[in-house]
Amino acid sequence: MPTIDFVIPLFNEQDSLLAFHALFDGITLPVGYTYRFIYVNDGSTDRTVELLECAIKSKTSCEDGRCPL
Repeated sequence: MPTIDFVIPLFNEQDSLLAFHALFDGITLPVGYTYRFIYVNDGSTDRTVELLECAIKSKTSCEDGRCPL
């Protein structure tokens, strides 16, 4: 099954991260495709990392510390 990876750089995104993720988490792909988000923290000094970790922990499909949000 083909997978589409969304690579998303993050820098101090605490105010928009969860809304951004919710928007993209609802996308519809053609039949037979899956997707995953690869968030890359670029040195955030706000709560971006904390919020991302909470979002990852809330997913049940996480394996080996890698979570396709």
